Amino acid sequence: MQTDNSGYGSNIELNSAAVDEMSERDLDAYVSALVATARQARGKDHVEVTKILQDELDAAGVSENDVVTRNLAETIMRSDGDISITVDSGEVLYGPGAAKPARHEPNVHGDDDPEHPDRPALT
Repeated sequence: MQTDNSGYGSNIELNSAAVDEMSERDLDAYVSALVATARQARGKDHVEVTKILQDELDAAGVSENDVVTRNLAETIMRSDGDISITVDSGEVLYGPGAAKPARHEPNVHGDDDPEHPDRPALT
């Protein structure tokens, strides 16, 4: 699981190998628990969000280790409830997906020779 807090809410990215091991019911329950927690997270602290998430996971019959639960709760709390859930293969399970700013690659032409006049200056 990876998270991306890029100013567009948070994206919770699940590992495709872990997702493949889950039944469809378990995956639906897991995603539903995350979404339900996000809906209740606004204005709450990390301890409260962790408790909500654990309760939601328990009610869904899904087990998750304590470290992952705390990390997920932290991500949900920081997003103020605005989350997306994706799989590292690119599949979007909930929300708009990983909203990442466009990658900027400047149009720089240079040369490996440090004395070449077209070599970009490093600051």
